[in-house]
Amino acid sequence: TALAGIAIERKQSEEALRHSEARYRGLFENVIEGVYRATSGGRLESANPALVEMLGFERIEDLLPMVVKTDGRRELFDRLKIITGMQKACQKRPVSADAIEQAVVRIERFVLDSGEREIPSTKIGDEVQAELRVLDPVAWLRFMSVYLNFRTIEDFRRAMGELNPEDGN
Repeated sequence: TALAGIAIERKQSEEALRHSEARYRGLFENVIEGVYRATSGGRLESANPALVEMLGFERIEDLLPMVVKTDGRRELFDRLKIITGMQKACQKRPVSADAIEQAVVRIERFVLDSGEREIPSTKIGDEVQAELRVLDPVAWLRFMSVYLNFRTIEDFRRAMGELNPEDGN
């Protein structure tokens, strides 16, 4: 059937994207030349280990913002975590890999353009939920149920009440 074909095509596209990202990451991290990616405003988005060393730093963390988790832990900003989380929320929904990538770029730009050395994970989560709300209401609700740790059906009802009626496709 047509739906099965679409589902298979989508799954193949997602797998190809994951494979491409893994190949890019391997090349990026293992090349001996210094390589970086920057925003249009010139702010550093990422740098490979060779560049970090060339610039006299010991760790990439010294160049990129740290994400402060709600329990106080700190970890390096990782766009792949955002992609993975959004893909999970959008699983089996009519949201293209390209739409997710564009949303991730906007979120990443928000984080990097903030200029903060440390950024609370809640700020990033707020950006993710705002992007998902526009992309797909079901994906948004899935994300919110994890992000806000829904425990009851009432939690879902309250969240659904925040959606506009025209969002309810």
